[in-house]
Amino acid sequence: MESNYISLYDIFISLVWLIIFLVIANSKAKKVDESIRKYYLRNVLFKFFFGISFALIYLLYYGAGDTTAYWDGAITLNNLFWDSPVKYFEQLLGSNDFIRGSGYFNIETGYPPGWLTRESEAWFICKLTSIISFFSFRSYLAATLIMSFFTAMASWRVFELKNS
Repeated sequence: MESNYISLYDIFISLVWLIIFLVIANSKAKKVDESIRKYYLRNVLFKFFFGISFALIYLLYYGAGDTTAYWDGAITLNNLFWDSPVKYFEQLLGSNDFIRGSGYFNIETGYPPGWLTRESEAWFICKLTSIISFFSFRSYLAATLIMSFFTAMASWRVFELKNS
């Protein structure tokens, strides 16, 4: 199961993040009202399970897809940061129109998938994911867990607002 997206390193980093998030979730669950407490951890585990399932289906069944293209774009931005932090922040804060004539990407940084740079929404996902890639240590599965945790927190907040 060795690839650009899943390796033993990737699995190890993902397990570290999983433990960190479970400790955080367990701590937060103790502060939640007792009548809805049982749903809190279920929410987090649900997001983790389906986030990882979705990632694995894209990798193992389809072989690639939008999520891997976004990840590839994020990694090229990550590489751009190490090549030139100034250029990285210009890309991060600039529009995708700036990419076409910029010449910022090269053989060392890699090139983002072309269709992503033409769509503002898709390029924004790459920018957001490039920030997450620093925290995930360039681990695709760990980034999936990080995004799953934040979506779990957002959906939990909506649940709390609805029930208050």
